[in-house]
Amino acid sequence: MRGGRRVDRQRFVSKRTSRPRLSRSDILLATGRGDMSREGADPDDSCSGMHWIATRADLSRLRAPLDILLERVDAPPATRSGTIEPWFAQHLQVEPWGVLITRQREPVAGAVFARSRRLGIERLETAGYRGSAQGLPAIDSDAADLLAVALAQALGELRRPWSLYVANLPFGDPTLAALVRHLRLAVVWRTAPRARVCFVPGDPITSYLTRNTRSAVAKALNRIVRSGHRYDLKWTVDPDVIDHAIDEMIDIHRRRSLQQFGASPLEDSGMAALFGTTVRAHARAGRVRLLTLRIDGALAAFALCELTAGILWVDTNRAAPEWLAFSPGTVVNAEILRIAHGDPAIECVDWGGSVQRYKLSGQPTLMRLQCLQAWSSWAVRAAVAGERSLQLRPARGARYLERIRRVLRSRGGTPE
Repeated sequence: MRGGRRVDRQRFVSKRTSRPRLSRSDILLATGRGDMSREGADPDDSCSGMHWIATRADLSRLRAPLDILLERVDAPPATRSGTIEPWFAQHLQVEPWGVLITRQREPVAGAVFARSRRLGIERLETAGYRGSAQGLPAIDSDAADLLAVALAQALGELRRPWSLYVANLPFGDPTLAALVRHLRLAVVWRTAPRARVCFVPGDPITSYLTRNTRSAVAKALNRIVRSGHRYDLKWTVDPDVIDHAIDEMIDIHRRRSLQQFGASPLEDSGMAALFGTTVRAHARAGRVRLLTLRIDGALAAFALCELTAGILWVDTNRAAPEWLAFSPGTVVNAEILRIAHGDPAIECVDWGGSVQRYKLSGQPTLMRLQCLQAWSSWAVRAAVAGERSLQLRPARGARYLERIRRVLRSRGGTPE
């Protein structure tokens, strides 16, 4: 039990399995010591089919083939360059680390992680927003296995203690399964459930919007009119219109989050700028669907969504505190389902985040994602656990970490 919630875990302590070996030059590329890591190297050079990412310049240079790969596998929005590149620009304390694998000069698999060092341990973690659905894209099982082999061998060649954290992968992800086979010490667990409404062809909208929900929406809109206000409920995909609404969305997101949770990530000016940059990038790529409810011209509620592979991802939705008497959030959430149901390009609405009451309306499927954590040794696993203990219980955690530092020094590590 953790915080009153059960966390399902399954431990894998794998033996070495039979697998193809990559060349020494390929592995040197992974650690930033090979020719492909130099600035100006040609990503179409097909000598090995392995194009490693060790710097921001590498990430920028390989952006086009990575985008092609992510488009081919219909990757979630959080994995796209419109999210990842602004995220790295904001988080200067980490560096990108990953690989792009090509077959006949076509991208077939790839992964990008955030690399940092703490306590002398190389930390490789999912880049971007941890709460969002992620992926280790590969077009087929052969590409997935090659990606897993490349990552496992490159981790072994880091010549330092390391830990790997991969967040929010779908069940059945072939790269995750292959990684478990190729890593000596790894744990996989399931996330808390998230709600997704998938439409059955031929089902009427009343199957997804209950009578109570429809009645609540009608009452909310009538209340607005009876109070002498005018409302405007509108969807847009126009990048310019979306751009003009960003400051309003940030303001409402910040104020409503402070009201509900006592804190907001968008209080930080850097995070607010990152939000705006990310939204603009996805809007220019044609993925953003913005729903706004305005009352007398003022933004009362919004839903910022992205459409990929038939899934409408609800990234964030908020209502302005001053308009809560008119239930603008109820109106917007119902409109999301109504419009999505009538759009043949949309098969599902993914509400994202944690399960809340309104997300349980409309016959949702409660789905879980998978996370993986792996370590180079049991000592490193203990050190990472000690770091977590330090956060929760500082005095006890500090003593524990000092013991771990001594163990790492005795095994060749260089704790910092």
